[in-house]
Amino acid sequence: LILKCYFCTLFYIMKKSVQLLTGLVLLNLFIRALIAYFLEFGNDEVYYVKYVEYPDWSHFDHPIMVQLMGQFTSLNNLLYHEFFYRLGAVLIGSFNTLLVYFIVRELYHEKAAFWAAILYNTGIYTALIVGVFFMPDAPLLLFWLIALYYGIRFVNEDKNIYLIAFS
Repeated sequence: LILKCYFCTLFYIMKKSVQLLTGLVLLNLFIRALIAYFLEFGNDEVYYVKYVEYPDWSHFDHPIMVQLMGQFTSLNNLLYHEFFYRLGAVLIGSFNTLLVYFIVRELYHEKAAFWAAILYNTGIYTALIVGVFFMPDAPLLLFWLIALYYGIRFVNEDKNIYLIAFS
């Protein structure tokens, strides 16, 4: 009961924009998790699941981030279900929503950032392919958005630490 009251109080004192963003991220996380759980693997995903089952450093067309993401979320193939292989993409897709929000807030303002986060989650590529499917697009877009965020911070604030993070 005390823990419940603490979270209610914490949610009450948060700014309205933070409440809306938190609700958006949690709603998208829930919807993506449902899709990831009930949808069967596609051809590309099976290809990368086999790569997680038989890892090797010398594959030319197998990005290492896909293997690491799959091994981490499936506990090194201990949890053998579509959901656990896709869990990394689901979490990355939700985190990318936050990154889009922060990027647009850095450029414009909070209202535009919230609408950009909503629009980011309505696209088929960003909502399904990056946000649900076990493919190299999820870690690729994650690091691309992180680099974009720090590149914008460097231009706006002219601090070398952001240039190093951008690199």
